[in-house]
Amino acid sequence: MALNKGLKEMGEAIGITCLTMYCARHSFGSIARNECRFSKYDVAFALNHIDPTTKTTDIYIKPDWRIIDDVQFKIVSLLNLRKGK
Repeated sequence: MALNKGLKEMGEAIGITCLTMYCARHSFGSIARNECRFSKYDVAFALNHIDPTTKTTDIYIKPDWRIIDDVQFKIVSLLNLRKGK
């Protein structure tokens, strides 16, 4: 695939030995979900996955427990606000 050949050449030029489309898709999926906080469904759509269960997309996203921490913090904060009413 020409795209992989070009990525490999670019990677070698910047000191990354294994830069492929597969690596780029994994990076894209993890950055979109974990850093930009897009939903898994939005990431799946951007990666052109058609699996409605997002099982394929889960392969591309590195788990980021900060998202769970944020969810739990926001729920506890909301409950504390309601308790104070």
